[in-house]
Amino acid sequence: MKRCITSLAFAVIVIAAATSCKDKIRVEGSSAPSVYTFPAEDVTYNSVYLSGHIYGTDPAIGSVGFVYDKVDDFDPEHSPREITSAEAKDFHLQMTELESDTEYAFQAFAVLDGEEAFGKTERFRTEPAVFTREPENVGGNSATLLGYIATTKVQDAGFIMDKAGKLDHGTSPRRRNVPHSTYTISSQASTLESNTTYEYCAYIKINDIEKYGDIVSFSTAAVPVTGISLDKGTILLYLEDNTSLQINATVQPSNPTNPKIIWTSSDTGVATVSSGGVVRAVGSGMATIKAASEQAPSVYATCIVIVKSTPKNSVDMGLPSGRLWYDRDLGAKRANYPGDFYAWGETASKKSFFENNYKYYSQDSGNYYPWKYTGSNGHLGKTPDRKTYLEMTDDAARAVLGSPWRIPSYQDYMELKTNTTQEIKKVDGVSGVLFTAKHPDRKGKYNTLFFPEDAYQDGNTKTRIYNSLAPFDPYWLNGVSVDYVTLPGSSTTLPSYKRAAVFYFGWGADVVNEGSLERHFGVRIRPVCD
Repeated sequence: MKRCITSLAFAVIVIAAATSCKDKIRVEGSSAPSVYTFPAEDVTYNSVYLSGHIYGTDPAIGSVGFVYDKVDDFDPEHSPREITSAEAKDFHLQMTELESDTEYAFQAFAVLDGEEAFGKTERFRTEPAVFTREPENVGGNSATLLGYIATTKVQDAGFIMDKAGKLDHGTSPRRRNVPHSTYTISSQASTLESNTTYEYCAYIKINDIEKYGDIVSFSTAAVPVTGISLDKGTILLYLEDNTSLQINATVQPSNPTNPKIIWTSSDTGVATVSSGGVVRAVGSGMATIKAASEQAPSVYATCIVIVKSTPKNSVDMGLPSGRLWYDRDLGAKRANYPGDFYAWGETASKKSFFENNYKYYSQDSGNYYPWKYTGSNGHLGKTPDRKTYLEMTDDAARAVLGSPWRIPSYQDYMELKTNTTQEIKKVDGVSGVLFTAKHPDRKGKYNTLFFPEDAYQDGNTKTRIYNSLAPFDPYWLNGVSVDYVTLPGSSTTLPSYKRAAVFYFGWGADVVNEGSLERHFGVRIRPVCD
């Protein structure tokens, strides 16, 4: 502020008139020559373009410029000044090195006719030195956050992000920028929730003060369920156990927008299923458990549930298939004692077993040939059926005991052999082979099965073959041969076409063996049920 120079002689007059330099400062709007302050232009994070104008009747123009400061500190008498030059009555100033995101006040001033004149006070705010850009690579669970720093002189930089409506500069999660050596900053946001709107802003710290860019919002995509898998394909439950079983479902991909599974049962009279996949038996039968995506109902997986009543006289040997074996020979009055003899494919026992009284043999030129379950051509002018397994109508176990019992297959026998230990011993005074389970049953017990010795019958005579390995105590299997569980592609005669598969016991190192016998022989049966 220009001060007036007075002499002591005029001091009293000056005081009496209460005059001062302030009284001689002309301001915008007076009739005398004065100064006009234009609004700030081209404001950046650290610079601004200021303009002023002198109007009035051709005053004598001295120095011109601007006085400025932060708004809270602005004082025309003490704030900094910047002097510039006037072109006619206009003058301008490009100011730099301002603080970012800061509000400033300023006035244009000029010395006119020896006196200072000031324009009105204007304000402007510098932009932040950090800018938030639109994100890139927005997916269902991730996005690349981007920003721009207008200076490299920062202590820290990054992003503040939260769900829409929750963004707070002080409390929301922060994601640090990759190195600040470039003007572009970025951060990979992962583990986001799909189908959700987020907000974020870039930030920097300069001189221990944080500055923030604008808030930008984006929405993650919905992630659809594309597949469902179950940890069980088929399960077997028994009514007597009154137990339940958990089925676990896995959705693909692992991060869908809606992972919820809807569980249903095709027959709630057989089995029910909870909202969490727990299956409980209700009644005998079969039901399909369906696990479908709530988000995409057409995407589902199924599990077959078989519910049974535990058959009378059945033994659970802890087999992987869950198959049960009969505790005695077919026709036996009690367990551990020999049962009746049956020809292969006949459903009733009889006293004698000859070719001429076998149900499925016919005579041709003095010889007997099978007319069912055969691949042999031309006998009696009949076309071979090439069947290799007994039909249920020819299964003695099914005929005598009813469903679900049947004669075991070669695979059933091998499963029993593999999952048990066998030893020759006496049970209830009867010699035979004892099978002991390697795995517990569904109640945790390691059960046993006993097969008594009793040879087989040819004609009217029981026969036992002794050789270097063992005596021969056979049981029928349901196939024509253990070597041919399915037919070869040719039309040639099946190997051993008059024989059928058996398993038998001996006294050698290999206690249990498999082979074949003439179909019309009388052989015992040990049933199984599915």
